Amino acid sequence: EHHKLEQDMFSLCLSDSVGILGVGGYDPTRHLEPLQWIPMRSSSFYEVDVSAIYVGGTPLEVSLPTPIVDSGTTFTYVPDKAHQEIRERLVSWCDAEEGRCPGARNPSFAAHEDIRDAIMCWALPDGVEHGDLDDWLAKFPPIELEFSKYEGSAARVCIPSQTYFYRSKEAYCIGLLQGRSKFVLG
Repeated sequence: EHHKLEQDMFSLCLSDSVGILGVGGYDPTRHLEPLQWIPMRSSSFYEVDVSAIYVGGTPLEVSLPTPIVDSGTTFTYVPDKAHQEIRERLVSWCDAEEGRCPGARNPSFAAHEDIRDAIMCWALPDGVEHGDLDDWLAKFPPIELEFSKYEGSAARVCIPSQTYFYRSKEAYCIGLLQGRSKFVLG
């Protein structure tokens, strides 16, 4: 009896530092924002329905396949068409106002595979140190995922710029990688 699950559910808490996978329920004291429930599609993988991706508040105009959720990977892999449109939306957002997204784009000292597979990489602008990135990162747009409606409303998860970059040598790259035809939420 003591190994019985409280509820037939699992929860995945996303965070900018440490995520939590809960089996049989969830701990409400671990959440800063209201919980958002997303139905899982039945298959051999944990699949969810993503209805839209937003870059700086503007939705992509590309059709999205059903992604799988992989809590064991660091990156998110998006299909090629979505990858290209995210890149285009990002460039458009960055170029719309002076001061957005400062630093050289796709610097030669970033790892070749990161420039090839990531949405884009940046060199830190003069005066910004690796240990003090918050003000610099705040000058990039949020990326949001909208999940299909569940119990009347869509769930929208915001990925702030402070959490979607990773370091590539002396550069910083966006951790949405080219997935060919695959869509994997990591």
